[in-house]
Amino acid sequence: MKLLLVPFILVAGLIAGCKNSYEAITAPPPGLIASLDAQSQSIRLSRGVSIAFACTDEHGDPCAGGSSTQKASTALIFPANLDALTEWGYMHGPQPQTVFVVVGIAEGNTEVRAGGDSLSVTVLP
Repeated sequence: MKLLLVPFILVAGLIAGCKNSYEAITAPPPGLIASLDAQSQSIRLSRGVSIAFACTDEHGDPCAGGSSTQKASTALIFPANLDALTEWGYMHGPQPQTVFVVVGIAEGNTEVRAGGDSLSVTVLP
């Protein structure tokens, strides 16, 4: 019984530790802020500015497309579509990228969910 428990715990830990990868695909307007720190899974935005980012899972495949926001009065998130396919092929050939757009609405902090993971968002004045 104990021999089965150890592999189960290791597999559960590996699955829980898997996170998506995020990569910003837009730049902020001059003099304003829109940055994504993929390591800390955090976004910083000036109020009224948006940032778009691509999402891939731990295998490099497009993330699930679900998204939500904790406080819509601070920041909104939208799934988006690009007219370009990924550069690399997957099991079934090139795929559309999973992309999200976050918009800073009002100064403050919130969290958004993109592709199953949470990202912290700070909206600056």
